[in-house]
This record gives sequence, C-alpha cells and structure tokens, in this order.
Amino acid sequence: MLLQLDNVDKYYGSFHAVKGLSMRLEEGKVYGFLGRNGAGKTTTLRMIMDIYYPEKGEIKRFFNPDEVSYLPEERGLYPKMTVTETLDFFGEIKGMSRKNIRSVSPRWLERFDLAEWSDKKVEALSKGMQQKLQFIITAMNNPKFLILDEPFSGLDPLNIQIFKDEIVSLMRQGTTVLFSTHIIEHAENICNHVTIIKEGEKVIDGPITEIKEKYGKMNLFIRYSGDGAQLKNGMEQKIDDYGSYAEVILKDGKAYAEYLRRISQQLDISEFRVDLPSLKSVFLDAVNTREEENEK
Repeated sequence: MLLQLDNVDKYYGSFHAVKGLSMRLEEGKVYGFLGRNGAGKTTTLRMIMDIYYPEKGEIKRFFNPDEVSYLPEERGLYPKMTVTETLDFFGEIKGMSRKNIRSVSPRWLERFDLAEWSDKKVEALSKGMQQKLQFIITAMNNPKFLILDEPFSGLDPLNIQIFKDEIVSLMRQGTTVLFSTHIIEHAENICNHVTIIKEGEKVIDGPITEIKEKYGKMNLFIRYSGDGAQLKNGMEQKIDDYGSYAEVILKDGKAYAEYLRRISQQLDISEFRVDLPSLKSVFLDAVNTREEENEK
C-alpha cells in the first residue's frame, strides 16, 4: 500500500468540493484520476500533498516526503535561469547531488528535444518547451510516487506521446504514478487503474479492464458510403456519425448481426467490427447517469 484515502471531505465555505472520497493506491502502477473540469481532482491531489487539509476523513501516506514529486496544474519556472541552472536548482532541492544531476540531465534533455536549449534562459523557451522542462524537473530523481495534475494540457500529439512513454518507463522502474485528466483518451492506454469522480464524488473505481467489462457496452465501428441517416433503422442505439464512418452502441449489445444485416441493405459497408468498450464511453455513461439521477 502506498496511499489510502478514507471518506475524505473538503469544503470551500458552503461548497462541498470533495464528498466522502475513498481511494487505495498500490505500488508500481499508473493510476488515472478522471473527471470533468471542476470535479474535485486538483483539490484531492493538493490534499494528498498536504497543501489542503480535509474537514473529514483520513489520508494515510506510506511514503516519506522526499519520495514524492508533484507537478501542479498551475506551474512556474524562473524565467532568468538557464535550462541547466533550472535542472541544478530543482535537482538539489530534491536532494540530488550536482554530479548526479549532471549525469542524468543529458538523457532527459535529449529525450524531450531540449538538448540544444540547455544554455538558453527559460524565458526563451516556448510554452510547450517550458512544460517539458517542468516534467523533467518533477521526474528526474525517479521518485517513488509521482503526482501529475493535467500533465498533457496544451501539448501537441507528439509531445503527448513522449510524456506517455516516460510515464510508462517510470512505472517499469518502480514509480507509482497518479495523474489527473479530463481528457479520457490520455488515460486509455497507460493506466492500470482509474477512478472517476463527478462533482467531488466517486462514481467508478477499479482496474481498467474490470471497469470496461462491468460498465462498458460493446461498440460497433462502421465505415460506409451513402446516406448516414440509414444508420437509424428502428433498432434502439446511440450513433456518433462522422460522415464516412460511425461508432454505434446498441441497447441490445448482442444484436449487432441483425443490425449489420439491416444497414447493409441501405449502405455500402467497407468495414464493420465489434470493439471492446472504450474508457471514454464508460466515463460518459457514468457522468450522464449521475446527472440524470440528480435531476430526479
């Protein structure tokens, strides 16, 4: 066990930001903390870091303060420092020797395409470059526990992939990673375990494979030509139509053969497959279900 939250509540005045939240984190895994903007993700991470204190509940930490690194959503660097000076400064704060910092820095800078910028001041770096530098100074000491608040925000697809690769690499070296995001696709391929919260309250929690099996619905992928209106054929379904292809969820998940027979009479089908449910579909279903319950 690395971290345990038991029935944690947090208020801002009369606003109930986090509601009876319980979580368990084991060592050596990647945990996704998912929810819409304002769901309570950042508040929870700050409570884990002892920046905020819960009004109710208990947080048990099975790690030392120097074994955790935290990348907050609101970040800041010293603009007049060079990249190398920044690495030295934050590395020493984390207890690294100057020799150790200089031995690991080249690999990190090369991996994040910052090697040619090592002698440049931070203020000369683009916003994306500064974000990569912030990730490096957070992870360069290979912490036991790494907490990342919206680490992919504002990154292009190439740099998102670099961040994902580094998170997986750190996990394989024994680091436990907890990261928050409201963009579900970012957690799809790298998380072992996800917790989904809605308005401060946990709605789904568990290993990602079990969550998909328990809460997911089979998705149909259809590539077609013709009138997309023909995808609606009397069978109850949800359709995301993109013009040349569509993603369909049938209410009766076993009726896809009959659905294919019907639409193939009206459309030219070039590809049809049955996919496992996506984490995104599970997330949207969980959030929409809770919203409907609150409206009753």
